[in-house]
Order: sequence, then C-alpha cells, then structure tokens
Amino acid sequence: MNFLVNRIMSDMNKQVKSIKSTSEYFHLIFEFYNEKKREEFNNIIFHSSIGNVQRELRDQIIQFDNWIIFHIEIRNPTVINLQLPFESTRFKSEFQKILKSVKIEEHTDSDLSEKKLNWKTIKRFYKEPKNKINFNELLSVVEIFTKSLDSISLEAQIMNIILFYHDSVEREKYIDSLNLEKPYNLLKDLFGTSTFLSHKQIRRILNFIDTDDFIIKKAVFTYFHEKDRSMEPKKHFEIYRNLKGIKPFTERELLDINNSLTKRDVFFELFFKQYYHSKIKEQMEGITNLERIVKIEIPINPKAYELKIYNEETKKFIMRFFSENLRLLLRSCKRAIYHETKRVLNKRVENLIVCFDISTSEEYLEELRVKGVYYDDSFNLIQSKSDFCHDLLKNGDKDKTPEFWFYCIFEGNYTELKGDEYSREQQFGIKDINEKTLICKIKQFKPYFNQFDLNLEAPIIVQSFFHLKYRIRFKKWEIIPEESYLDIIDLKILRDFKPISITVAKNKFGVIKLENTPKGLRKYRYYSKGEPSYDIILHKPINLLAYYKGENDLFFEILIGKEKVCKTKLDLYNWIENETNFAATSGKELRDAINNVLFKYIEDKNLTPLPMFHTAGVFLKDDDFIVVHPFKEGLKVIGENDIQYDVIEAIREKRIDFEGELTKAYYKILQIDGMREDIRAGIYGFASIQPFFFALSKVLDIFPNLFLIGLHGSGKTTLTELLFNILYGTKMKSPDSIDSTARLTKYSTETTFSLNVDDIDILGPKKMNYIKTNSTRKGTRNRLTLVNKLISEQTYTSYTGTANNRNFLTGNENDAFRKRCFIFETMEGIDFKKDTTNFESIRMDIIEGKIFGFYLLEQAIEFFNILSDKEITSYFKLTSHINQIKRKIKEQIIQRTISLSDGRRLTIYTLIYIGWEIWDYIFKKAGLEDHILSKYLNMDQPYLWDFIRDLEETEKDITITTFDSILEFYEQNRDKFIFRKTPKGKIVLLMDFIEKYDKFARLRGYETLKNLKELAHLQSQILGVEINTATIYFRNSIDDSTDRKHGVIFYYEEICKERHKKIEDSLSGDKKKQIPNIIQKVKEIFQDIQLNPLDIDELHEILEIYFNDKEFVENAMDYLFENDYLRLDEIDDSKCVFHDPERFEIITLE
Repeated sequence: MNFLVNRIMSDMNKQVKSIKSTSEYFHLIFEFYNEKKREEFNNIIFHSSIGNVQRELRDQIIQFDNWIIFHIEIRNPTVINLQLPFESTRFKSEFQKILKSVKIEEHTDSDLSEKKLNWKTIKRFYKEPKNKINFNELLSVVEIFTKSLDSISLEAQIMNIILFYHDSVEREKYIDSLNLEKPYNLLKDLFGTSTFLSHKQIRRILNFIDTDDFIIKKAVFTYFHEKDRSMEPKKHFEIYRNLKGIKPFTERELLDINNSLTKRDVFFELFFKQYYHSKIKEQMEGITNLERIVKIEIPINPKAYELKIYNEETKKFIMRFFSENLRLLLRSCKRAIYHETKRVLNKRVENLIVCFDISTSEEYLEELRVKGVYYDDSFNLIQSKSDFCHDLLKNGDKDKTPEFWFYCIFEGNYTELKGDEYSREQQFGIKDINEKTLICKIKQFKPYFNQFDLNLEAPIIVQSFFHLKYRIRFKKWEIIPEESYLDIIDLKILRDFKPISITVAKNKFGVIKLENTPKGLRKYRYYSKGEPSYDIILHKPINLLAYYKGENDLFFEILIGKEKVCKTKLDLYNWIENETNFAATSGKELRDAINNVLFKYIEDKNLTPLPMFHTAGVFLKDDDFIVVHPFKEGLKVIGENDIQYDVIEAIREKRIDFEGELTKAYYKILQIDGMREDIRAGIYGFASIQPFFFALSKVLDIFPNLFLIGLHGSGKTTLTELLFNILYGTKMKSPDSIDSTARLTKYSTETTFSLNVDDIDILGPKKMNYIKTNSTRKGTRNRLTLVNKLISEQTYTSYTGTANNRNFLTGNENDAFRKRCFIFETMEGIDFKKDTTNFESIRMDIIEGKIFGFYLLEQAIEFFNILSDKEITSYFKLTSHINQIKRKIKEQIIQRTISLSDGRRLTIYTLIYIGWEIWDYIFKKAGLEDHILSKYLNMDQPYLWDFIRDLEETEKDITITTFDSILEFYEQNRDKFIFRKTPKGKIVLLMDFIEKYDKFARLRGYETLKNLKELAHLQSQILGVEINTATIYFRNSIDDSTDRKHGVIFYYEEICKERHKKIEDSLSGDKKKQIPNIIQKVKEIFQDIQLNPLDIDELHEILEIYFNDKEFVENAMDYLFENDYLRLDEIDDSKCVFHDPERFEIITLE
C-alpha cells in the first residue's frame, strides 16, 4: 500500500511541474486527490515550481482547493456511525464523475451559461462527454455542488442538534479559519451557538433546503419552531412555499405532522429512520402486495438498539421514553417506516401495523411489570393509570371530557362478551388472574384479527392502548370515570388449550370418562338412564405444552392454573399432590388420571420429545457449539439434581449481561499491577477457553486443570473467584462444603465451567484421587432415585483451585495428573500501592452486576466463526485453529530448545493461547487495546516463551521436591551405595537400593519407588534428558572387582545442583545476602554447646528468634542441609551436627 501511495505522489509531482492550464490542474486534483494525503499533496503543489501557471491562476487554485478541503472535512456528521444523511456520498460521487467527463478550457463558450443552473441541468448537460466548460462556469458548477452539499450539511447539523449533540463552537472556529467567500457565511449562522434565528436567517436557510425527505424537512421546521417562537409553523410553511414555489408537505404529510412537530417526536423519527435502514428496509423491499396488512415488530428492550453511537445524555433520554411513553415510540416508528418506504422504495404501505416484539422478552416483561407496562390484573391496571390521570387533571386544563391513552401489555384468557351491544368482530373480553373481565376493542385492521382461532378461555397476551375517559363536574370538582377499555394493536395466543375426553371404562350401565376442560380435570359417569355425575380430580385443567427427553427420564412441561412447570412424571405427581391446592384427590387415582391426560395430549397433538440440557455451559448441538443458559430462546434447561437446579436458578436470578457492559471492568482487572503479570494473563486465558473443554472432549488429548499456590493474602482466592465463579454465575467451593466423595462427584455435574475449590490442598487423598480420575476422562455419576431406579449423570467440569502449599501435587502417584495442570506459584501478596485502578471498586461492580461470562462465550463463538470463510461450523473452525496454533507453538518450542515434561502439555499452551485470543477479540470490539495480551500473543516476542519456560520450571521444581526424600536416604547411607561406579566415575544403583529405600519411605509415610524404572523416570524429569535402566558394567571399589548387572546410573551431583539452585532462588534478593550471616550464627551456636548434636527444632526456634523471619529460616535451613553445612546425627536423626564443607571434616572437640 505504501509503495502505491509513493508511486502516485511521485507521478503527481512530475505532472504538477508541467501544468500549463487550469484544466490540467482540475483533472489532476480529482485523479490523485487523497483526503488522507492532503498535507503531502499541498506541499507538492505550493512548494515546487508550477511552470507557466500565473499568480492569478494560482490564487484561483488556492480558492478551489479551500473549497475541496472544506467539503471533505467539515461535512463529517457529529454523530459517529450514524448513517445520516444518506445522499452525501452519492452527490460527491456524481460531482467527481462530471468533472472527469468534461474538457475544461481557459476560454470557451458553452450552452451551459445559457441554462438555468441547478443540479439536474448540470447532470443533463454533462451526459455528452465532448461538452466543454470554461473556468467561470466551472466555479458555478462548484457552487451548485456545494449548495447541494451545504443543504445536506445543514440537515445533518439540525439532526445533530435534535439528537442532543452540541459541538457548534468547534465547527465555528474551523469555518472561520478557512476564510471562505460570501456564499458560505451562512454556515456560521447555521453552525453557530446562537439560540435565536431571525426571519431573514430562516429564509436563507430555507433557500438551502433541497430535499424530498419528509423526516428531514420536518426536522428543519421543528428546528425553526424551537428557534423562532414568534411564528406558528404554518407561517414557516408559507415562507417555504413563497421561496420554492411548492408546498413543503402534502396533505397526508400534514396530517402526520399534526401534534407531532415537537423535538421529541422528530428525535424518535430520526432514531427509527436509522433503525429502518439497518433492520427494516430489507423486509419492506420484499413486499409486493401493497393491499395486504403488513406487520412490523420492533424490540421493546432499548438495549436491542445500537445505542453506543449516542452520548450519555441522549442514551438516558432514549431509555426514559422506553420506560415512560411506549405509545409515542410506536407512533414515531410507524411514521418513519411509512415515509422512508415511500421515499426510498417508492411504495405506499397504508395497512401497516407496528408493535413490539414481546415473544423473546420474557425476562424484560418482568421489568416492564415493575415499570407499569405489563399487567395481568385489571384492578392494578385501572388503579395505577387512574391515579396518574387524577394527578394530571387536578393540575391541568379544565376539559369536560378528558381522555387518556397508555400503551400496555395485558395477559389473560380470552372470553366472549354477552349481550346485543357486543359483536365478536368488534369486541371481546380478557379475563385476568382474578377472573375479572376487561373489555377489548378492535378499531383497525379487523381482517388481521379475524385470523385468530380463539377458543373459550384461550390464554392470550395483547398489546394495546389502554383508554380512559372521564367526565368532570366542575362545581363539586368530581372526576367521574366514564369509559375504559383496551384498544388492541396486536394479539398472540400463548398456548392453545384443547379440551380432551378419555374413556376409562364402559359397561351396560354406562360410560366413565376422564375429561379435561376449562373447569378442571373431572371423572364423569354417564349412565344409560338418568343425569351424569362426576368427581373432581383437579380444580384446574392440565395443558401439556411440550415434553423433553433428558439423559435418564422424560420431562413434561405443563400449564395448570397460572403455574407453568417442567418436571418428570414422578416429580409432577408429588408436586401437584403435596405442594399445590389443585388436587381434589390423591394416591393412585390422581397419578393414573394425570398419566392418562399427558399421554392423550401426546397422541392428539402428535408431539415428539424435544432435546434439552440439564445445566448451563457450552455443549455441542448438530456439531456446533451452543451456549446454554436459562434465558436461551428455544432451549430447555432443567436440572437433573439439586446442584444443577440451584445453579440454573442462581443464573436466572442474577441475570445475564447480554450487552457486555462489564467488558471494561474485566479489562481493568487484567491491568492491575499488584499481582504477577504472567499469573493474571494465565488465569484470564484459562477462564475463557475452559468452558469449551467438555464440548471438545473428542479432539483433546488432555483435559487441563489450573491451580494457584501461594501464601495467605497473595490474592489467589480473590482472582480465581472473579474469573472462575463470578464470571459465570457459580460459587467457589471449600473443603467443608465437599464433605464426601459423593458430594464431589455431584458437584462435577454442576456445569461445564470449572469446579473451583479454595484450599484444595486440604481436600483429602480420596477426593483428590477422584479429581485425578475424572480429569483423565469425563465419566458419569451413578445414583438411585427414590423409587430405586439407577440413573447415570454426566460429569462436565474441569478443576481449578487455590492452595497454600504444593504437597497435594508432589509424589510419583501425582506425576501424570500434575502434567495436565497449569500450576502457578506466588509467594508475594497483592501490592495495593501499585493498584491504580481502584481494584475493590471494580470488583464490587462485577459482583453486583449481571453475569458477563455468557456474553464472553457468545463472543468467543463469533470469533471462531471469523477464523475461516469455509462453510463449516464453529466447532470445526476451532478444532482446525487448535491444530494450526499447536503446530506454530511446537515449531517455536523446538527452535528455542524449550523442554516440555510431557508432549501433551503442548495442548495446554495452545488452549491458553486461544483463550487470550478470545479476550483480545472482545476487548478490541469494545475499543480497548490491551498491551498485556498483545505481548503474549506475539510469537516473535519472548513473553509467550518465557511464560511456557516458567510453567515448565514450576512442574520440574515439584518433581525435584518429590526427589528430596531419595536424596535424604542416599546421603544418610552414602557409604553403602557409593562403591559401585562406571569407568567414568558415575554412581550405579541396583535393586538393593530400591528395596532399602522403600523400607525407609514406608516408615516415614513417603512414597515408595518400587522399581529402578521409576527412579530413572524421576531423574529424566529433573534433568530434562532421557534416562533408562540398562545392564551396566561397573567396578566395585570395595574389592576392586568388576561386574555387569541391571541397574540405573544415579546422577547425584547434577540433581544436587538443580536442587540447590532452587533453594537459592527462594532466597532471592536481600535474603540471599544473609546466608553468610546465618552460617556464622549456626557455627557460633554449635561452638557454644561444644559442637555437640543439637535438636533440629530447637535450632530452628533459635534462628527464628534471631532473624525474626520464619519463612527465611526454613529456606535457609534447607540450604544448609543441602550444602552440607548441617548433617543429621548418626545416632538420633531428630538432631543435627555442624559441618564445614570447605574443610571436609566434622568439627568436634578433641
């Protein structure tokens, strides 16, 4: 790209030097003018020789250039990303084509000068490519062009003012700096800060207006009305007619303007005009039959609209009207749709229904109930709106018969109105939860409503304008209600109730039938002679809505009364019998009746079992990822056990951050400088990719876990709880809450999110063994139900946790488990002095906010989908991406000679890398540039590779720790094993070492070796080279004999160096400098007791008192033992003696 720009600029430089006429310059400016390169271009024009171009011509060029600059820069709309005005780009494009198509000469006559100049005549004139134009005419063309663009700029500015944008001062300064000619002085009036417009200014502005856009013209006249209250709008219309010779609006448009020429009306017409072009236009293009009724549904939740383009003041204004005046919004939207369809598509859609889409807004409906929009109780509706009206009437105009309309959503049951005055086509009733009937009227689009097949007491939900009419007696000041009804604008049947009848017995005396009717479930006896009798089974009817196939049972979703539940048959029987007042009988009779009704519904409705999920998380459906939560439309999530049920309800109660409002909060948490950066980055990466592990189980060769080891106060619990629990709406577990292995297995079925355990190091060996097993393969949990039915529940989770020490990961038995884990160790606490982001405040915002994690997962899938253009699912795109990243990391690891303790750990680092990519995608989408993630994602920089090296060192260090007991035994029994050496002097250990060590280990509770192969394996891990058992030739120094036996070389010195290095690392900084002091102090202590053996614990206490640092003393004691300054006493191993390694002798008194 840079090469191309440089080439163009070079060509321009050559051509400018050879300019001989204005014509050449104009052609050149439109061929090469690049708004991003304006400064460079002007430097070429005005700082180089311009040949034979005269000074006068140069001045003309400068003037023309100012105009071009003005039209490129001043006309950027203040509203970022707002696609208004739509005509601006088209005008610029057409103007450029015209100037490229004609021949511009210094002196020529043309037909254009004889014509009336306007945009249409110019376009017609230049259809012939041979037409010529002189310079003065060219300036006239430019003026016509600028006038057209000025009109659009004016429109944009007025719209910006109406949309609450006020940046007029900066625009005025810029216009002044251009020193424009007279025709442009008007812009100062338009874009200035004055709050009043004179009649002369209004005329000049109207002279600029050249548009057939109803909404823009309406916005202009609304602007005048705001700026000039001395005139009625009709007077402004007359001024327009006198100037233009035509009326500004048609008769139909004037009807729409009536009572809507206000700033708020125009604001929302502009608002919905934008929404029309982004969401509705395509739908309207598909309409061919303009006679039919067209229904458009728009979101009722303001968050469904693109509000990010507005400032905070405007957002609050929009949110307020979505709460307080939904009727105005519907009317504004309807006008915007009608007039834009007419203008843009040339279609008149007269039969237009505009209502809200409430089918996907169950969560938001509850918010609307609080706001006084959604009702199911007619008394509450009438009472709340009447109180509001009374307050207005007491303080308002004295109208004798005032009327009010309120948008409302009402849910109830359909009923017919009885009486001659009611007609099915005109009116019907809706029964509320208290069986009270509210009148509903259909005033428009009756054919649309006739399509509904409304049965008796069918559950319906209507959108309407609730109408209240009063009569006022002024003498006594009485407000008398005169009329109230719902003016219906839309209707939906929620669940179609169908009565059923089941014959359960038949004989010569009659028939027994089970009948489910609107009055309830009854058992009728129809006799051959006489009146029928019945027994009540249920006081309310059962309506089966759907049924679902779970992992172990069928779940039935029923509506009974106002209660909607989804349970297994057994749970349904128990719930109706024991927890409700619906049942009039019990036991077998009740169970049989319910069972018969359910299966009759399945047969009659031809229902098939639908899929369902038992918990929240990420799953596969049709080979594609699906994020499951209780608000997911079209999905059923029902817990199979109490753990799953609790987490589903917790998510439902907490609600989900669907808009990603907490993105910035999580971004700030990552930036906190109080904890090590690699730990923050590692936990973030794991948190975003871990929920996908279960869905990826078929392609992953390892299921990673993550553990954070550190001291109390290091911030490990706070950080892991934020990223593994609060992020996804789960709770951190403690060893106390996991009181048994059975409870742990149950928690493993909770979600696909990680099971995060605080202080996991004290969980206990049995529970840790289960975690190890379940980390290898995701198994099932078997349990017996109350009716002794064996069921299996799938386990989903991976494991994360915090620990105070690493003991739960050490030992040979933990080797395989340890290698599938991220293990971070931190011995430092969070330094809140470094915390410049007010950590606690952000943390509380996250805790008190909605659940962000489900937004994160949806964005992750969006990211996977853009990884490839292939027509494959997000699942296959991610698996392909995993393989690509794995190959890249593997190449770099080989190239950089990084040693992995297990080849499968390559998968761990690949997954965490993709986790970083997910966060990076989300942050960038929110306009946040993260320097931490960008460092780790850049494979050319060292950060990722240092990260991997550190984790491998941690794993290796834990392996070294498990080797300490072997070193301890060897050093105590060195003389028994040091005599066997290879010709090169390497120590050879045989099976006798294993047998004696295992005996030593069992007495002390250490892990045993069992065989030489295990000893070889441990050494391989520590030293990073392959060490195997073999038949080894060695020399016995005791009898100077040689032998050949199966054994393993013991790399004692090399391992000691590794181990000592680790100890010194733990004594970093100032503490390492104190090592000579502690050696001297120990020497003095032993000299005081005449170098006799001293109890190890007693020595530890003396040093702790002296140095006042327990951790330092513990590490220093390890260092002294490992470096041979201290040795265990040969008689009593609870004591030690001092040894000077430089003299190679035990210091004793003669």
